[in-house]
Amino acid sequence: MPHLTVTNTEELQSLIDRLHDAPVIAFDTEFISENNYRPKLCLVQIAAGNTHALVDPLSSGDLAPLWELFCDGRREIVVHACRSEMEFCFRAIGKMPARLFDVQLAAGFLGCDYPGGYGSLLEYFLKVKLPKAESRTVWDKRPLTALQIDYALGDVQYLQRLAESKKSVWPIWGEVLGMKKKWDGSSSICEPVSSSRVGGICPKFPA
Repeated sequence: MPHLTVTNTEELQSLIDRLHDAPVIAFDTEFISENNYRPKLCLVQIAAGNTHALVDPLSSGDLAPLWELFCDGRREIVVHACRSEMEFCFRAIGKMPARLFDVQLAAGFLGCDYPGGYGSLLEYFLKVKLPKAESRTVWDKRPLTALQIDYALGDVQYLQRLAESKKSVWPIWGEVLGMKKKWDGSSSICEPVSSSRVGGICPKFPA
C-alpha cells in the first residue's frame, strides 16, 4: 500500500501539515511492554482519507505536535482498544483526544462480545480478513520488514470504514454511544442507555 514513512522532525511536521484539515484520523500504535517499566512506543500508524503513514518514534524526535493534532478537537479520532494509545498521548502532553471513537467500545454498545478483537470485528462488519503473522514481532528492530509494514498499515487501513459501519447500523448513535449527560453544576453524570435498545445486533465472536 502506498504510504508515507516519517523518520525525522521535518517529515513529521510535513505530515502534520498534511493532516491539518482532515475531519477524521484513524491511528494505532505498535509497542513493546516486555522487559520495560513503561511500554516502549515503536511505531505510530495513521490513516486519514487517502493518506496512510508510518511514524517512527525511535528517530522522529518529540511526537508532542502529533499528539496535539489528535487532541485539538477539530477532528474525530478513530481507534480500536485505545488504552495504550491514550497512555502514550497523556504522558506526552497531559491530555487526550476530545472527539474519540473506539470501535471496540462501539461494538460492545451494539451487543457484540466485549472486548472484541480487531480481526473479528473486521470479518463481521466488513468481511475483511487480515493476516496475523506479525502480531508478536520485534517492533523496535530496524529496518522494518515488508511483512511488518503491511501488518502495521492493516491495523489502520479499515478503521474509519469500521467506525462508519457501526454508525449506520444504529441510527440514534449519539444516544447509544453516550449516554445522556446531565450537569449538576459541579460534575457530569452519565447514564448508559438501556441495553434492551441495542441488543441482538452483533454475534457472539469465538474466543
